[in-house]
Amino acid sequence: MPEIWLPYGDVEIVLSLKAEQLSQEIKVEDGEVNLDEMREKIKSLEFDFNRGLIVLDEGPYSVQILDLTIGTLGLKPSDIRLLAPAKTWRVLERRGFKRPSSGYFSLGIVDGCRITAPLEVESGTLVISEVGFDVLYGFKGPWSAICNSLDLKEEVWKRKEDKITPGLEDGGSWFSKRVLEEVSPLTISYISGSSTFSSLFIGEAEKAGKELISILNERRVKIKPHRLAIICAGGDPFDSTLSNVLRAACLHLKSIQKGGEIVIVGECSEGLGSTALEMLFEGRPIPSTYVDGMEDLECIKALKEKGDIYLVTALPSSMLKRIGLDGYRSLSNTFSNIQSRHGWRLKALVIAHASLTLTEPLKV
Repeated sequence: MPEIWLPYGDVEIVLSLKAEQLSQEIKVEDGEVNLDEMREKIKSLEFDFNRGLIVLDEGPYSVQILDLTIGTLGLKPSDIRLLAPAKTWRVLERRGFKRPSSGYFSLGIVDGCRITAPLEVESGTLVISEVGFDVLYGFKGPWSAICNSLDLKEEVWKRKEDKITPGLEDGGSWFSKRVLEEVSPLTISYISGSSTFSSLFIGEAEKAGKELISILNERRVKIKPHRLAIICAGGDPFDSTLSNVLRAACLHLKSIQKGGEIVIVGECSEGLGSTALEMLFEGRPIPSTYVDGMEDLECIKALKEKGDIYLVTALPSSMLKRIGLDGYRSLSNTFSNIQSRHGWRLKALVIAHASLTLTEPLKV
């Protein structure tokens, strides 16, 4: 009986199944980055680190690349002014990094929305970001990092007709690219692997998307939709919160048949991960305007419309029930229970690194 080991937090858990019960396994092999070449490219960046602004996204290797950058250039954290997500900032602030000054200026107007930015942007901006598939932006990259850091997510959200659009361009993604043009930053962008970063781009941010998305699209997998899908977010840090896990699962909605069985695997050691999920858990009304993590609620809705959800996680079942989900502890037991109900006839699609891939239906 074959065994498939799937990442779960910082360990792996096993799925035991017969060969005839496995339809297809999808996983990501890590690429490699030449660090010496990377350091030389960093040295060639025409960016004023003492006066300009660095924008950091939530990517799993962005802090590592920030450290490599300032180490290569012999800079101290106190030399850097930085915008970063709240969780990341709490760590960086203790290390001596500085926030931007209190002053802001108007960059211009994009599609009727006035864009304001910290004064440091006038001296230049460097974005350190992951390029990947994203349920809100279609593709995340320096454009999404800029919009998130300038509190423009609501503007992106309200320009979207379909709210969950991984791997697609729409009104929201168009808006984010226009904002990027206004800021005109440099970037150090990368594609994530399961344990390191790869496919690095260093240069003008507007060129990063074209180069890296063409590489990323090699991770699009066309498959026949399945009745049973086992979707693993990819282990730490990709499954650190329920928000991350739900978004990873929704990259694979089109690979699941209507009325399917959806097993989602993610430890969620850091809890729910978004304001919208916290509001749902606490029973507070969800506003009509955007709040952080509104796309998580759309992910839950979309997954439920596809079929039954089995969340293998460390989160308490009582917590999950309050947001309309069922939690399980054992992947193998969950798999066996599903198969027994279907007479052991279902063939499973297993996705080991769901955060890093995108599946689409095979056209026949």
